[in-house]
Amino acid sequence: MRKFIIMLIIALSSLLMANDIVWKTLPNGMEVAVKENDSNESVGFFAFVKTGSVNEGDYLGAGISHYLEHVVSSGTTKMRTEAEYQQIARDIGAIVNAYTTYGLTAFHVITENSSSDLALEILSEQLQYCAIDSFEVAREKSVILKEIVMRSTPAPAKVRQRWQELVFPNSNRKYPVIGYTNLFKTITRDELEDYYKQRYAPNNIIFVAVGNFEAEEMMDKISNTFSGFERKQINPAYLPIQNVRVGEMEFVE
Repeated sequence: MRKFIIMLIIALSSLLMANDIVWKTLPNGMEVAVKENDSNESVGFFAFVKTGSVNEGDYLGAGISHYLEHVVSSGTTKMRTEAEYQQIARDIGAIVNAYTTYGLTAFHVITENSSSDLALEILSEQLQYCAIDSFEVAREKSVILKEIVMRSTPAPAKVRQRWQELVFPNSNRKYPVIGYTNLFKTITRDELEDYYKQRYAPNNIIFVAVGNFEAEEMMDKISNTFSGFERKQINPAYLPIQNVRVGEMEFVE
């Protein structure tokens, strides 16, 4: 985990260095940012899906965004199996990971620039063709249930969650990103697939590439890779307004 954090910091820091960023909105609505950085031989691809725990609608508090992140990240697609993706990542020495926050779900692949075409292919297939494999859905449910216990049992975690509920009583941020156990258990494989089809759309994604490449050439590759990814109607999630609290607040429980 420490190695992953260090590599991610290095990769994102490089986004703020070197040459100008090339921005483009593809015909399907995907926003793309590309930046050259020739200070090393690496390349990183980052996809930010604009859906997190606050955007879950009928699934608020269930953690469906985080659940789907587990299934999508390096999972089986209509193009390859999970084992094939894992082998490819090992072969090219790639760092592949994902995370979910209140407002987004992010995926990334970082590797040497000589493997950039394959890394781009991996991430694009995850975003477009996830199979929502039943075995992987069941397995990840078990993994996340353990994760919920691990995250919610320590006293500091309980205090943090209670603080979130008290500070944001009207906001969707009062719900934990990972979800409550009783609600999380109710999510089905079909609901995951439906949520994937609703929210994973090019016009709901920001795609970033940074590394040792020619910016315009990389922009063309990304455009071609996602040319068949059709835009969708994104139903807006209800986000209640949370009034700003002023002054001090003390709560004893």
